[in-house]
Amino acid sequence: MILVLLVLLRAIIGSTLIDRLISINALTSKISVIILLVAFLRDDFGIIDVAFVFMLCAFVGGLGVLKVVTHDDWKLKVSKLENPANDRKETN
Repeated sequence: MILVLLVLLRAIIGSTLIDRLISINALTSKISVIILLVAFLRDDFGIIDVAFVFMLCAFVGGLGVLKVVTHDDWKLKVSKLENPANDRKETN
């Protein structure tokens, strides 16, 4: 529980947006582990689905924030490929 508070403190005080995003992702991971431990201790395995949905929402939300923050860096840059058939020399 102390680690959750430290990560939350880092999210609040973080110097850059990426630091805050990483700390929020760490926080959601720790909360998911706590949900999974509670499900295991109570023998209530229906809560496991809640933990997985929570982790999935946190992951997709993190990707959304990264896409907004770094919108120009997400373009796939592939060099133009030439037709490999042109490279082959026919031997007659």
